[in-house]
Amino acid sequence: MENFADNLEFEEMKRQCMLLKEKLDKEAIVNEKLIRSSMQDKVSYIVRRKRIVMLIAIVGLFYCTYIFSILGFSMFLRIFTCIFLLVAVGYNYYSSKGMDSQRVVSGNLLEVSEALVRMNLLGIRWFYFAIPTVLFWLGWFIYECFQTEGGSYMAYGGIGGFIVGAIIGLRLYFSMRRKSKEVISQIEELENYKNG
Repeated sequence: MENFADNLEFEEMKRQCMLLKEKLDKEAIVNEKLIRSSMQDKVSYIVRRKRIVMLIAIVGLFYCTYIFSILGFSMFLRIFTCIFLLVAVGYNYYSSKGMDSQRVVSGNLLEVSEALVRMNLLGIRWFYFAIPTVLFWLGWFIYECFQTEGGSYMAYGGIGGFIVGAIIGLRLYFSMRRKSKEVISQIEELENYKNG
């Protein structure tokens, strides 16, 4: 009789363990969906910001070409500016290849993580090229400003615009970099949770 009671108690404990396991499995699925949703929002933010940067560069391409020709700046400065902005757009597009917020939900998270790491690495490499190039361009711009009438005002305006643009650009860059690191960290946590 005792054996029968122990057996019933054991079966009841097994049933409760199974119910608990089912609840935990459901909670893990919900947690994974919430984490993926959070990652998707962050990747969407990064993709939107990258597109905005490309749009600004494309608009700047046409704007600078037009304004520089009206102000009488040299053809070489206009060509240099156009080439630099085209390279910036191309590099921005290239560095964000593989970035798609839908891949976070349905795709392989390892691929998303690799795309984010690649984007961060290419972003750092871009700075090694862009900062010296932009400083050279700024010096050239200031020189050309002083070759025209009222050039000191244009030079000061250009320097002010450069400083404001640099601050906005750096804040945007570090914001995207922080978001991508957060997504990479969430992917690592999710993979660690799944694996063990």
